[in-house]
Amino acid sequence: MVHDDEIGYVGAIVKKKEGELKYKNSEGTWVLKALYPYDHINSLKPKAICITEGPYDALWLAYHKIPAVCTLGVRNWRASKVTMLASLGAESVVLLGDNDEAGERFNDTVENDCEGTFNVFSFPYAEGDPGSMKLKTLKRLKKFMKKVR
Repeated sequence: MVHDDEIGYVGAIVKKKEGELKYKNSEGTWVLKALYPYDHINSLKPKAICITEGPYDALWLAYHKIPAVCTLGVRNWRASKVTMLASLGAESVVLLGDNDEAGERFNDTVENDCEGTFNVFSFPYAEGDPGSMKLKTLKRLKKFMKKVR
């Protein structure tokens, strides 16, 4: 949902087989223009927001009251999404790509696109991705988010 309009959907595969994707986006190019869960985060009017790769990552953080959106896949980031982020009213973004090579490239790309519009921060964490952050790490992230506002 973006401004109360349904633009697409994401399905999660519960019993994943080897080599199978975890998520499947509905067809179309909507993922290139969307951040998830945009409307939920928009209602919070956050001053700082985390940017993740996947939907479970963003939902895990949001469940723990940490404002987060995802790009619906590392390959779906576009510089035009900076405008969507700005419309959320955030002043700062915290980059939370996965702890792998693709996540590092994701963080670098998003940082380059967001500089000049936002205060851009990185948050080091040990887990493989934000969706598997332990409570201790989540508490540390909450404190960090309060500082960067």
